[in-house]
Amino acid sequence: MSDRCCIDESAKFYFMNLYVTSICRKGIISIGFIGIILFTQLWYAYPILRHPKLHYWAFLNAQAENPHSQACQSQFFFKNLEKAKDQVAFETNIWSNLYIDIYGLSCKSLQKDVCGGIVKLKNGLLTNVTSQFDVSKSQNQLIALQETLNKKNLPVLFVLAPCKISSTDPQLPRGVKDVRNEKADQFIDFLEQRHIDYIDCRSIFVNNPSEHYRLFLKSDFHWQPEYAFYAFRETAKKLNSQYGFNIPHQYYDPSSYTEKNVPLEERPYRGQNINLELKETGRFFAPIDQFILFEPIFQTNTRFEIPHLNIVKEGNYTQTWRQSGVYAIQKSTNYDVPDKKICLIKDSFGASYFDYLTLSCHELLAIDPRNFKGDIIDEIDKFQPDIVILIYTIRMISDLELKLQ
Repeated sequence: MSDRCCIDESAKFYFMNLYVTSICRKGIISIGFIGIILFTQLWYAYPILRHPKLHYWAFLNAQAENPHSQACQSQFFFKNLEKAKDQVAFETNIWSNLYIDIYGLSCKSLQKDVCGGIVKLKNGLLTNVTSQFDVSKSQNQLIALQETLNKKNLPVLFVLAPCKISSTDPQLPRGVKDVRNEKADQFIDFLEQRHIDYIDCRSIFVNNPSEHYRLFLKSDFHWQPEYAFYAFRETAKKLNSQYGFNIPHQYYDPSSYTEKNVPLEERPYRGQNINLELKETGRFFAPIDQFILFEPIFQTNTRFEIPHLNIVKEGNYTQTWRQSGVYAIQKSTNYDVPDKKICLIKDSFGASYFDYLTLSCHELLAIDPRNFKGDIIDEIDKFQPDIVILIYTIRMISDLELKLQ
């Protein structure tokens, strides 16, 4: 009987010790996990800690602009910190990247849909969203450009690049709103009222939203080069039917091209800044991305140049393509096409679009107003194009600055 009591007591002590150990282990893990989460929140405060005076005033300015700041609600604290971060230069180094990566990991662990202001769509793609912006100033500039070019008997074609968020299948998480498609509809109405010819690229995959999303970068708001091809295809059809061009069907036939995936580190268009969402959320929150190239299976005979950098490439498309970027001015010559000249005014979506548009004319001049310091009308007068094409996304239209003198 005494032996059994000893065994019972030993078993009781063993299981009690096991229970205490389990509780301690769970407690340590919980405390550690909570500590990691609290530590990652320093990502927001990190700029202020690094530059107390500069960022302190930025934070106060953000507080002053917040209508709820007087009530000092805690839910607005981190929003103001994030706004302060955007108002100053956030240092890019190994430590800041570490904070961003850890913060993104905590957002992913907590299954958050929003990380550092970047939204993860239901299909896993990242995008930024906007609740309001104004395009009225840019519309006035387009009116001035149209009136100037009308006097020169020079037609204008506006190519509206698609929003990453599909108008027919937004894929937005609950409670998140974006107004870009709504603004795009209003802008199309403006173009029609002004009798400015246009191509609305949102219509290309309006009935196939899954393909629309596939042809966008997963961790950036830019489209893939293959999507730019389909925009060119619509452009080529319109140039042939309405503007006297004679672009061979082979150039805008999808069967004349082959799809090729390349790792992001081998990405083309290095003059174009990409992966903006990944830089905001870190490597653990952002999905793995690839570039979907759409390369011709036919030979080309072209020349690409960036005048102010003294860069010149000649030969087949493998030598001359994917050099395009956000340069002030870039040019191309297609020796296989005897005539027609196009002036392209573009934002970053025009980088890959430029390559395909090269196939449609003998000479192509592209101007990026963000980096061009001269007079656009003077450049157009010197170049003497047959048509002026503008390609922009709706969000970039609000920042359009044509610098017409």
